[in-house]
Amino acid sequence: MKRILLFTVLCAIIVSTACSTEVSLKHENLDAKIVSFKSFAEMEEYADVIVQVIREEAETPVVIREGEDIVSGFTFSQVRIEKICKDRTAVLHNGDSIRILENEFFDEKSNTVFHIAGYDMMKEGHPYLLFLTRHIYDDGGEYYVPAGVHYGTVSLDEDGRTIHGADDESFRLFWNEARSKYTADN
Repeated sequence: MKRILLFTVLCAIIVSTACSTEVSLKHENLDAKIVSFKSFAEMEEYADVIVQVIREEAETPVVIREGEDIVSGFTFSQVRIEKICKDRTAVLHNGDSIRILENEFFDEKSNTVFHIAGYDMMKEGHPYLLFLTRHIYDDGGEYYVPAGVHYGTVSLDEDGRTIHGADDESFRLFWNEARSKYTADN
């Protein structure tokens, strides 16, 4: 009886140890030149589109390599438009889902999340105010890119995002001005 009990306890320890061993993700910041703005008004004018959205889902990340070296990458995310504040493209409607190029990607080989210029990807299910530029593929498909990477992605709730490797105070000043102008509370 003692042997059965000892064997059961040992099996439980082995199984719990195996199940709880989790490889932690690494995070790395990749430097990049980004568009910056002297004022909120300048960013507002730069954007083709200003929309309130809910982040839906992310697609498979794209990792760009030269040989074994990672050069860059990105992730396309889907967002659903809740409210259009500005649309120079004249093609968007409330309820549309659009593709957003986000400057963060996961590399499976190295088990690393790469943040371009410190960008932290939007969180699924959270609301955002986006200042976007429109880009069109040769085949006519389109995607949108946040203006100035960080500047143009304004969280409308506490989503826990940070800017990796950067002082984010200047971004927060832009975000606060954007919220006060474009959120429903005002």
